[in-house]
Amino acid sequence: MSEGIKVAVAGGGTGGHLYPAIAIVKEIEQRFEKAEILFFGTAKGIEAKQIPQMGYRLKLIWLKGVQRKLTFKNLLIPAQLVISFYQCLFTLRRFKPDVVIGTGGYVSGPVLLIAALLGYPTVIQEQNSFPGVSTRLLSRFVDQVHLSFEESEKYFENKSKLYFSGNPIRSNLKTVAREKAISAFGLDADKKTLLIFGGSQGAHSLNQGMIRILDILSKMPNWQIIWGSGERDYEEVQRACRNYEKQTTVKPFITDMASAYSAADLVISRAGATTLAELQDCGLPALLVPYPYAAEGHQEANARTLMKQNAAEMILDRDLRSRQFVDTVLELMKDDSKRQKLGENLKSLAKPDAAENIVNDIMNLLYDA
Repeated sequence: MSEGIKVAVAGGGTGGHLYPAIAIVKEIEQRFEKAEILFFGTAKGIEAKQIPQMGYRLKLIWLKGVQRKLTFKNLLIPAQLVISFYQCLFTLRRFKPDVVIGTGGYVSGPVLLIAALLGYPTVIQEQNSFPGVSTRLLSRFVDQVHLSFEESEKYFENKSKLYFSGNPIRSNLKTVAREKAISAFGLDADKKTLLIFGGSQGAHSLNQGMIRILDILSKMPNWQIIWGSGERDYEEVQRACRNYEKQTTVKPFITDMASAYSAADLVISRAGATTLAELQDCGLPALLVPYPYAAEGHQEANARTLMKQNAAEMILDRDLRSRQFVDTVLELMKDDSKRQKLGENLKSLAKPDAAENIVNDIMNLLYDA
């Protein structure tokens, strides 16, 4: 298409909400010579740094999430909501978008609600198996709701708005030749590789659990480890691996996830929606350790959905100190056929064309009405 389009996007707080939004925007930009993009976000979200670095416009609104404990900050929420609604109203009327897309995080709420009330075409993309409160409430007002899991359908009354599109992933996640990927981490191409990571910030309890069983894992001579520890635990994890330097590579943050996935034979990770979409795309067997404090337990819901389909194994965070944890890890490391089956089942659930499908439906909404 050669004509232009104006798109407002609300989604952030974490990479799990922001990266699908970026993937959708990139797909839109491929179709239009002139695509004017405006992101909404908050000063505390990941988008505050990343969106300007990517060259996109960002409108910051004054809004924070509800604190889990009694705090003075929660008393400010009514005022923040009122002000954020006026900020969205003023900005949207001035920008005049052709479509408004929300990908989650509390910033999506006021943006999508005001956009719907103003009569702009509105779209939600939900990453998780158990949809968030804002998605369930906003589904009554928006035009399209794009889901990543078919199991999510039961949470919505109006089925005509639902699309099972999958979760868009970053476009630079291309498969790398295994030998090249292994070499990038300074490891042995003749050994199998266990990839451990807990997201961009790391996962302290997961790191501690892995440190406790590191001596047992080191007795598996045909295995080696790539470990994304996060900045906070980097020095501690590095010290723990000092006696296993030939078998381990520790990074505070894995920037080259394409190589990490290509090198991996087994993954131990959290169960965030973006991570799961990437594991599906790569067809990697995984032991999932859901983050126990994720909103509404959505990571555990994600993991259980995949377990039901024999597409992943799961252990709860509270069981990282148990014998069950080490037994599960060792069983997966030893059982090649089980890993292969888990990987195949997970790969069958992948939707690599998620961004393309979502944008196709958005175009139908805009031009076929």
